[in-house]
Amino acid sequence: MATPRETAEQFFAAIEVGDVDRALGLLAANVQFTSPGSDFDRAADVRHYLETFVNAFPDAKFNVSRALESGSTVALEGVYGGTHTGPLRTPDGAEIPATGREAQAPFVTVFEIEDGQIISHASYWDQLTFIGQLGLLPKA
Repeated sequence: MATPRETAEQFFAAIEVGDVDRALGLLAANVQFTSPGSDFDRAADVRHYLETFVNAFPDAKFNVSRALESGSTVALEGVYGGTHTGPLRTPDGAEIPATGREAQAPFVTVFEIEDGQIISHASYWDQLTFIGQLGLLPKA
């Protein structure tokens, strides 16, 4: 069985290659999944969220610079970034057309893993900076 860190890294790797099914397969059915603006308590509800980023940023990468581990808890820190080449769906269902711009944001994601399944995923990243790099903020 994979270590907790390996499971967390496999989750990111699946997203990087657009394999949402594989990423979802690493989540426990009743996962607690949070990210800025999103909070889910079932793996099935995470699909739309992951597909939004996979489709909008198909070349995105998680460049992990640090990993902290303690038992079944893993925190991965790094920079997520890619090119906005597909529509970006907002939580209210609107679509932001591709801008062709690159964006990146520092992140920290804390995972809790039991029996090879992610039971908790808490991600922290700066949405405002990210969308600003896409040119989506009003001019001052």
